[in-house]
Amino acid sequence: MSAKVQERAAAIERLRDVLHKQRDCFSAYLAILKRQKTALEQGNVEAAGVYVALEEQIVADIFSLQKVITPLESWYRRIEPQKDIMQLKAALSDLCDQSISLSKQNRTLLLSRMNTVRSAIQSIQKNPYRLRHYDSGMSALMLDMTT
Repeated sequence: MSAKVQERAAAIERLRDVLHKQRDCFSAYLAILKRQKTALEQGNVEAAGVYVALEEQIVADIFSLQKVITPLESWYRRIEPQKDIMQLKAALSDLCDQSISLSKQNRTLLLSRMNTVRSAIQSIQKNPYRLRHYDSGMSALMLDMTT
């Protein structure tokens, strides 16, 4: 096998592997976003917070893979200019679009939930029946410590 053929095979395999990893990351991201949406709809803010932490890690993984994909794509196109990897790229683009859409929905749900919590807190603060501390405007000057 010639060196050029080996280089082509290595470029194809490496690019395909990284694209598949990115696709898996996007799939995991979508699953997390769906769970987060369910948690937000149920009002489970703690679970939604856990999903946000997981989401941040997956997004970081996606971006790190993208940093690897860009130079691999240019290497692949230089070696195989007539072949295209559009099917994988289209699948990734579709997953990315779904992720963005679901993320926007979750953001809207989260903002709605935050506004509900804020309103509840404000209504508690405005409650006329809550315990009030009597303030007479006078303070004690001496204390009786003999008893």
